[in-house]
Amino acid sequence: MSKTYKAIEIKKPGEWSAVRRPPQAPGPNQVRIRGGTNADIEDGKRAERELQRSEAFLAKGQRISQTGSFCWSVATDEIAWSEELYRIFEFDTNLPVTLERMRSRVHPDDLPLMQEMIERVRHAADDFEYQHRLLMPDQSIKHIHLFAHPVQDKDGRLEYIGTTQDVTRQRLAEKQLREGELNLRRITQTIPGMLWSATPEGELDYCNRPSLDFTAMTAEQATGWGWTAAIYPDDRDSLIERWRSCLASGTPYDTEARVRRFDGAYRSFLLRANPLRDESGKIVKWYGTNIDIEYFGKRMRT
Repeated sequence: MSKTYKAIEIKKPGEWSAVRRPPQAPGPNQVRIRGGTNADIEDGKRAERELQRSEAFLAKGQRISQTGSFCWSVATDEIAWSEELYRIFEFDTNLPVTLERMRSRVHPDDLPLMQEMIERVRHAADDFEYQHRLLMPDQSIKHIHLFAHPVQDKDGRLEYIGTTQDVTRQRLAEKQLREGELNLRRITQTIPGMLWSATPEGELDYCNRPSLDFTAMTAEQATGWGWTAAIYPDDRDSLIERWRSCLASGTPYDTEARVRRFDGAYRSFLLRANPLRDESGKIVKWYGTNIDIEYFGKRMRT
């Protein structure tokens, strides 16, 4: 039987391979090694480097987006987590993840929701998505958003592959936005002035409480073009024509008209509005006010 040997051949700096050859004296760049099979070791090394690079990209992307991934085997309750998910929950990576450990981080008020979700998806084998809070050891609160998709393992058993994102910053930003909007609405509803806003097409989409109280109209009645019903009939057509002209040109709205009061009397008003534009210059909203010039005229004369 003829013998074969494996020769380690240096192709160029950083690249080398193992090849099977008949017995022969090694060349200047070869070292003879007994045994072996045909294999391009450099291909294996290159594949390993690519795998490590992909894993590094995935870990970095999860860290930047604050999104971890997991796999949950329903039959055994075995759970595998990515490094980022450990960080989100602030768990020791040396300890296994269990449902009980996860429950220890869930906000007490959200535990019933989590338990209900777990029991439902054990048998549903369907996508599931939900949000809940985590109560951390320092008593701070995190908000997480979870999504999972059902698959089958090699034995046909149900598993869920999913992601969990830390959305705490988004929730805090949304809360601040809601509080700011509520505060602004309180201001516009209580100041002694008639304020309103309209769409780029000129349809009224908001008017404050003083405006509604003066005309005795409901918000539903005033919305769209309904507010024009409170304009004195002889002034209505010219007012609408002027308003449409400003909508088309984007110039500030400034006109006078008589407006019907809750008791049926008409008073002279100055109606003014300015457009709000986005970064491209497109009008996204109109904001206006109605000034009772008859009232201020009497104040000035007294």
